[in-house]
Amino acid sequence: MTSERNSAWTLVLSYSYGNVSNFRKSLIESFSVDVDNPNWNHYRLPRKKMKTVMEISTHWRITCSFPVFGVDYIDYLRASFIDFDPLGFHTSGDGVCKKVEVINIRNYNCKNCTALFKQEKLIEPLHYYDYEKLCYFGGMIDRNLNKNEYFGKYEIKRVDPLFRCTSGPKQTTNMWFGGYV
Repeated sequence: MTSERNSAWTLVLSYSYGNVSNFRKSLIESFSVDVDNPNWNHYRLPRKKMKTVMEISTHWRITCSFPVFGVDYIDYLRASFIDFDPLGFHTSGDGVCKKVEVINIRNYNCKNCTALFKQEKLIEPLHYYDYEKLCYFGGMIDRNLNKNEYFGKYEIKRVDPLFRCTSGPKQTTNMWFGGYV
């Protein structure tokens, strides 16, 4: 209740970079992990429960290594469900520009802007795709890395070692549903 002022959040998904291979499912798919034993390294609510939490929420966010850093808005993503529903979002190909309230990757950031996201059932989980300047925020993190993927889908050849979610095997990606009171 104190991670962000005047807000309340429910953890719906959390996994360590070392466990990423167990979390290749999209949010469109029904899939749950350790529901009765919530933990930072290996946890996902079933889709039906996520939808229930979403119905009483206004926003969703992703943090990196929350147990270590809390919310300091570095390597952080937040969007409203009105602008971007991650449980209903499906795309193929190059992705879709979606409005976010805040996105920060390694201190590159923007507020109330669009960013490129992808999520495809049976193929890939929700993630931000920093490939080209197709949306307002994009193609700017590190041109030495090839087609970087953040906040979800992590493939070894596209991992940014300076991004808090992927800087080591124990670093975590944490998705929350909630809102402001």
